[in-house]
This record gives sequence, structure tokens and C-alpha cells, in this order.
Amino acid sequence: MTALQAPGNSPADELLSASREILLLVDRESLTVRAANPYAARVLGLTPDELIGRDITELECSLQDVFYWNSVGLGQVEEIENVDGLYARADGEALPVRKSISRAVVDGRDHLIIRARDQRPAQAVEQELERTTSLLRATLESTAEGILVIDLSGRIVNFNHRFAELWGLHSASLERGRDRAIFRHALRQLTHPSAGMRRLRELLAARDDESFDTFELKDGRAVECRSRPQTLASEVLGRVFSFNDVSKRIRQARELAAARDAALAASRAKTDFLSQMSHELRTPLNAILGFSELLADEVSDASREPVEAIRKAGRHLLDLINDLLDMARIEAGKIELCIEAVDLAALAGECIELLRPLAERHGVNLAPAPGGEPAWVQADRLRLKQMLINLISNGIKYNRPQGRVWIEIERGRRIRACVCDTGVGITEADQAALFQTFSRVGEHRRKIEGTGIGLAFTRKLARLMSGEVGMLSHAGEGSRFWIELPADAAAAPAPKAESKVQASAPLCPPGTRLLYIEDDRFSRLLIERLFARFPEADLKTAENGAEGLRRAREHRPALILCDMNLGDMVGSEILAALRADPETAAIPVLALSANAMPEEIEAAMAAGFDGYLTKPVQASAVVEAVRQTLAHVKAI
Repeated sequence: MTALQAPGNSPADELLSASREILLLVDRESLTVRAANPYAARVLGLTPDELIGRDITELECSLQDVFYWNSVGLGQVEEIENVDGLYARADGEALPVRKSISRAVVDGRDHLIIRARDQRPAQAVEQELERTTSLLRATLESTAEGILVIDLSGRIVNFNHRFAELWGLHSASLERGRDRAIFRHALRQLTHPSAGMRRLRELLAARDDESFDTFELKDGRAVECRSRPQTLASEVLGRVFSFNDVSKRIRQARELAAARDAALAASRAKTDFLSQMSHELRTPLNAILGFSELLADEVSDASREPVEAIRKAGRHLLDLINDLLDMARIEAGKIELCIEAVDLAALAGECIELLRPLAERHGVNLAPAPGGEPAWVQADRLRLKQMLINLISNGIKYNRPQGRVWIEIERGRRIRACVCDTGVGITEADQAALFQTFSRVGEHRRKIEGTGIGLAFTRKLARLMSGEVGMLSHAGEGSRFWIELPADAAAAPAPKAESKVQASAPLCPPGTRLLYIEDDRFSRLLIERLFARFPEADLKTAENGAEGLRRAREHRPALILCDMNLGDMVGSEILAALRADPETAAIPVLALSANAMPEEIEAAMAAGFDGYLTKPVQASAVVEAVRQTLAHVKAI
């Protein structure tokens, strides 16, 4: 080796110049550097002249280095291999190295050859590895689950303290080499230890499978166990288990199931009771009413009045039974409603004609049906007719001779049918108890037949239809009872205010596909007519949830409008299915529903809907919601 010669003089010089090690030739007697390669001068920050002839003890500065060169100075030369040391750079920095020293004879003199490698890159890697390891350990310890990692032979590689706490492992059993003791301790706690052992062997054999198991422990706890393969560069190294104490959740689920079963049993009992009571009461009444009708044509005039009293009492008892059964069905949640578009004005006219004979018997003037345009509402037609008959018949029975009963229709987003009369009126003191079951108020209550159920039943029915029943009355001045229900925008002619929704500005880029999932035909018709104003929008419709999911995958719409209560699915189920499918997961979904309670809206938004519109919808609100949602998706 020559002293810092320029490369290219000989193959050996070129080799020395290309070396990435510090190469120094040190005279054993003087301990001075006799030769060095270019890399040594460069990494130590010295010029060739500064390096050649420098005392080696000025360069090697660790305490171990000092001891070594003192020994060399005393004639005790020892070759060393791969030991750590420090070099003093020209800038004052200490350079960590890993070095080897061997003896050599050059020009007849004893020398020492030093080969040293810069350890800074290796130390940086070690520090990063240590940091990563510490971070991994901190992550394992911060998780709420117990973590266990085992290799393919079943040896424990890692775990966290939550795992030890979960299985009640003591510090002594956590020492390395105690794997069998740890497994035995955990398995002994299982209700079925042998089954647990078989399952563990199955998981170790099935290297690529993920698993989910729940184990019952002898102390009453339940532990949920999930596992998956531990891989590195596609190579399976072992298995990672996560354990979670789910005792509370399972206990709550069992309590909930027990409560549900009890509720279902109670519901079944109520249903059975209603069915039995209806049968047992109607059977004898059938005989009473049937034979009283036959006897009325056969008995003498003197006996006809008692027979008519029997028939009248039987009819009154049948009405009472019907009212009781209807009220019981509502209380048991067993009454079924068929909500559809109903013309409230036309239905009121039918009820008026039906009750006209009753009005004539009481000497009350019953006004004709209200005129004007149809008043479409969302209601159960049969039950709504029952409610109107109840209010109109009350207006007739609790009226004065030659009094009047008439109906007024008030139109808006919600429509009211007001049954007005010129009857006896109701005092403020009696009004508070008016809608209570079996409550009959006023001084005429003993003279007029009735069950005291009708008004309470009418209000309950109205609320089941998202409506309300109320009244305004003054004693001696008559009463005004009203039924208010949601207007059906799909069946009703579009209000003039809606005509302001014009296709003046494009709703979306041409050919943008939209999908509306709705089982109500009139609601679909409304949205179809609305988006017909925007020819750039290609609207598809579906009549149920299954068809909607199929059409969503088929057409890949830019936006989906979805009703929350379809015949086969609810809105949250449809949303979950859309999000679970990679082909439809990113499609925004707007809810369109008659469920207008705040908690229902909050639940839908929490489930992941991109917006919520309540029925009856305003056309302008639908258009704006679609426009904003599409713009938001485009911006993303």
C-alpha cells in the first residue's frame, strides 16, 4: 500500500481507491501512520499530508483504543478482529467504527494494518429498528385486546400484558420457555378444555385461514378469539390471536333475547286473548240479534216493543265489543293499516250520505259534502272512514233539535277535515278528559248511547297515520272537531309554488344516471315527473329493495334516492348492502321517507346516508339536495 497515491497507477492502487473501508498502515515503533487509502483521508476530514505521519493515538480516541496502543508501545502486540472503536475526525466529531488489526512486515520493519468500517449507517438502522420495536410494543400494550403471537411450531413469540391479565397469568409463568405452562393454564380455564385444544391444533394446521371463535370459561366469562396468519413477504411465519372479554355483551344479548321472548309471548297471549274474546262474545250475540230479528215479525204488537229493546241492546253491545277489540288491537300493536292516497273530501261526502238517516231521526240538518278540489291525504281508507263517522255521529247525537252539522276542509301540507256542529258544546273542565278511554263528559252522557271509546280510538288511529285529532268547543255554542293528516303530494295536483322548480340550469352532466328505490307507485310517479324536467338526468326506478340493489349494480348510478320502508327491506339494510359491494360502495345515497321523527333522521345519518328528505317532499328541496350531492361527489 502506498501513501495516498492517485488512483490509476496500478491495479492494486485502483483497488485501494475503491475500498469503502479505512485502511491504515501504522509503524509499530513510532505508532505513526505510514500509508492510507483515499477513503480514510476523506472520511476523517484530513488532507493526505495531515494524515501521513500523524500519531495513531491522535486518531483512535476511545478508552479501549488508548489501552490497546499503550500495550503496543510496551511491545505487547495483539491482533484483534471486529472490535468497536472511535476515530477523532478533523471537525471534532467522534466517528464510531468496527475495526480489525493485523501484523505485517513492510521494508523490513514491523507494521500494523488497520481495517475500520464506518458504523454510523449501521447504528442508524439499529436505532430505527429499536424505535420501531418500541413502537410495536407500545401499540401492543395500548390495545384493549389481549394479543398472542405464536410461530408455526406453536412456540410463543410475543404477547401483551392484556393477554396475561385476561387469562390470569402470573409473572413467573411468563418467562421464556414456559409456553406449555401458559397454554395449559389457559386451556384449564375453558369449560371444554379438550375442544379448545383441538381447535388450537386446527388453527395451527390451517395456516392461511382467518378464524372467529367464542370460548366459555368456567368462571362464567366469555372470551372472543380472532386469529389470522402472520405473514412476511407472502411467507406465513405464524399466527396472531386477539382475545376480548365479551361477557357483558353476551349477558346483555341473552337478557335482551329473554326480554324479547317474554314480549313475544305476551304479544301472542294478547293475540290469542283477542281472538278468543271475539269468538266467545260474538257467538252468543249472533243468537241474540238473529232471533230478536225473527221474533219481531212473529210476536204481537204488545210484545214487539220488548223484542225491539232486546235487538237494540244487542246492537249496542256489539258496537261496544267492536270498539273494545279495536282499542285492544291498537294497544297490542296488532292493528294493521294500509296507507294509501285517499281523497278526504270525497270520503267525507260518503260518510255524510251514510249518516243522513241518523241525522233525520235526531232532527238535525246535515249539510252536503264539502265542495272544491280533491283533498288527497295519506291514510288507511277504511279506518279514516270509521274515524269520520265517529265524529259526525257525535255531532248529530250531541246536537239540539234543528241543529246543524257540516264539514270544512282546510288544505295545505297537512290537510284537516273539520266536523262542526251547533250542539251543546263542551265545558273547559270536561275537555281535559274528553280523549281518555271510557270517558263520557257532559250532562247528556247518561241520555245518549255510547262507549266512551270513540274519541280515544279516533285519536290513536290518527297518530298511527302520522296525523292528529283535536277540538275547539264552548259550552252552549257547539263544537269543532278536526282530523289532520299528511297531504299526499304524489296523488294531489302539484301546488302552484312547485311550478317555480324549472330546468333552467342543468342538474347534472348529460347522461347522469339516478336511481329511485320506492315501493309506492304514486311516490315513484312524483319523482319521475319531477326529473322529467331535467332531460340530462337518466332516472331509473325500482319497486323494492332487491330490485334496487340489482339495478344499482347493473346501472352504476351517480346517486341513489331510497325510501326507508320498503316491502322487503328497510333503508338501513339497503345502505349496508350497497356499502358492502365494491361496485356500489362509493355511490351516495339520499333517504326519502315519511319517518320524520328526529331520532329516526339521526339514526339514518349515523348509518351513513348522505342526506335525508322527509315526505311529503318539496320538489325544490329534492332538486337542490340532488344538485348539491352530485356537486360534492364531483369535487371529491
